[in-house]
Amino acid sequence: MRRLVTGQVTLNVEQENQLLGYPEISEMERQARRQELESFGIEKMLSMGKQSLRGLQILGLGYVGLVVLVIKDQQLFALKIRRTNGKNASLLSEAEVLRQVNQWGIAPRVYQGSQNFILMDFIDGQSFLDWLQKAIANKEHHSIYQVLDNLIEQAFRLDQMGLDRDDMRCITKDVIVTPKHHPVLLDFSGASGDRRPQNVTALVQGLFWGSVVARYLQPLFPHCNRGRLVPLLRHYKIQQNRANFDALKQAIALPDLS
Repeated sequence: MRRLVTGQVTLNVEQENQLLGYPEISEMERQARRQELESFGIEKMLSMGKQSLRGLQILGLGYVGLVVLVIKDQQLFALKIRRTNGKNASLLSEAEVLRQVNQWGIAPRVYQGSQNFILMDFIDGQSFLDWLQKAIANKEHHSIYQVLDNLIEQAFRLDQMGLDRDDMRCITKDVIVTPKHHPVLLDFSGASGDRRPQNVTALVQGLFWGSVVARYLQPLFPHCNRGRLVPLLRHYKIQQNRANFDALKQAIALPDLS
């Protein structure tokens, strides 16, 4: 939650309808969604965020849904709206996953979920890539290492839960870094407990090899090459225990901070 700030643009009913039924929806289905949303107690939807959709600003757009800023009880929240053509027929499973990971200090806190909506904390901050670029420019090396360490720890907790988040190799837009340098993982729409979790291995590979993020991190972490980390990742993949995880983290640590 965040307190209200000035300069927010409130959506009118027609604009709200464009988002509630994105990309296409019948009038009957739209009315059903509005009725479903009434139980959430949303007072207003706002045009705010870096993503543009149909002339409106939103917080995010994915394959499953879009996220908009809303007001409830005079506080800011994030509302995820299921796309009418999304790959998931319901958001109930994702809401339940969020409740589970919330207990481990992961993801925005979820307050309510239904077939077509999830109400959760609005995380005020920068996308991981934007934050990383600025932190490198400002030579905030210690903060960069702290954020990476926190992210990798979150991935380890997910592994210990037996939950595979999916797509951990590409987190450029799926992590928000708060002003206090706390990384928050977003979007658990692809998460599953039915496959072997590989959150740590996928995240480490995405951070240091063959990604947009890796191009920024490699000069700062030249020691995090395949020759050094792959054997440790293999050991961890075979046995996902704390000892193997700590050995991997020690290898990643910046020499002057370890």
